[in-house]
Amino acid sequence: RIVEHEGVPHQIVDSTHSDDAETVDLRDEADPAGAALEWMQRDAALHHDIENSPLVRTAVLRLTDERCFWYTKVHHIALDGFSAMTFMNRTAELYTAAVEQNIPSASKAHPLTAVYATETAYRNSARYANDREYWQNQLAGLPEAPSLAGRILPASAGRWNESGILDDPTSTLLANAVQRYDVHTSTILTAALACYIGSVTGSTDVALSLPVTARTNAILRRSAGMVSNVLPLRVR
Repeated sequence: RIVEHEGVPHQIVDSTHSDDAETVDLRDEADPAGAALEWMQRDAALHHDIENSPLVRTAVLRLTDERCFWYTKVHHIALDGFSAMTFMNRTAELYTAAVEQNIPSASKAHPLTAVYATETAYRNSARYANDREYWQNQLAGLPEAPSLAGRILPASAGRWNESGILDDPTSTLLANAVQRYDVHTSTILTAALACYIGSVTGSTDVALSLPVTARTNAILRRSAGMVSNVLPLRVR
């Protein structure tokens, strides 16, 4: 839980909250799978009051006697993408062990107190001071962030996905660039995005916001929590 006391936010583990999953029976629906998707989309779009409601919600949606959807909504303040994958993998391990009637392996995750202690130790270290100085130097004289939009929209839980397929000549150029510079495809695409923003806005100094896992040791790589960070990549 996230609570506020005298203007200061705190995170606590609420042992009074039930971890039982809600059951939603959709077996009588004409299209159970479609009804389940609508239910999940509707629930995901609901406003989440982080101070007065649990940060995790779980439901089992029954489509038939033999088929269910597992739905879990976790606020980003409690779980980032890296730990979400760890969470789902662990759930799959427990589910598989239950189906096969085996004893699951012991969890390797550490409690949130260990995650907090690791973060606190970093913030009190010389490494933190060096990192801070490095990023201050990187961002010295950074111009105002260019924008491709003329206004800022309010936050929304909805998603808008666009996709396409590269034509063969472009795919070949991309593959050749990856091999020539000995980098990942994502590096080439990131550079291309920076060039595009620069060409559209007329800016010769572009900063991109790149999310990083920030999980620098075994404790963080095995545990839940919100640890990810956003770092600026400055491209001139």
